[in-house]
Amino acid sequence: MLIHVNDLEITEAGAGMGMHPFNLFVPTNQLVATTEPRHVVVARCTCGESGCGSTEARITRLGMAVHWDWYVDPPLGHGVSFDAAQYDAEVERIGNDRSWQRPADTAARLVIEAVDRERFIPAGMELSWAAVDHQDPRKFLVALFVKDEQFQVFLRFPIGDQAPERLADDVLRTLHQPPRSWRAAFHSMTVGRRGRPSMAGRRWRSEDPWG
Repeated sequence: MLIHVNDLEITEAGAGMGMHPFNLFVPTNQLVATTEPRHVVVARCTCGESGCGSTEARITRLGMAVHWDWYVDPPLGHGVSFDAAQYDAEVERIGNDRSWQRPADTAARLVIEAVDRERFIPAGMELSWAAVDHQDPRKFLVALFVKDEQFQVFLRFPIGDQAPERLADDVLRTLHQPPRSWRAAFHSMTVGRRGRPSMAGRRWRSEDPWG
């Protein structure tokens, strides 16, 4: 996503590359300005990873103005201010524009917006992301994180030619089932560690990256 401020495209001038709209608008619009400052990554390294390099905006509403201040890789030597009414109208417009969504993006948005996150708490899990599997674009990947046990858990679903709404329904139906019933993969986030997550069922298999 490209962002222009006074005719300057700031994502290239900053870290080098705009964020995918998904990262800014799902599940909520990150660009909405409130009186409580929020920090939003608006640009990333040209390798595609924000962890490699990023431009962060601190967005704050003060009276009739919205202010952006820069952190890390600043595109300008100073912050910028916007008329609050104009800013709100534009942020609402782009937040409601879903023309950028591919079918898999639509499925991911529906899953992230509708998933019952409370169901994962007893198992100590939290949802990390949902998207096309970058290793196999024919699959839709849901990733979860087991914080206390330091495992990542992956569920994969065939995409095929089904509508994104049906794919999302299939994913949500599976996530509604007890984790032990899932057909899932996992790997440890601790180098050299062996073992399985405590909630793993018999159809869980290891994808140990440490060999």
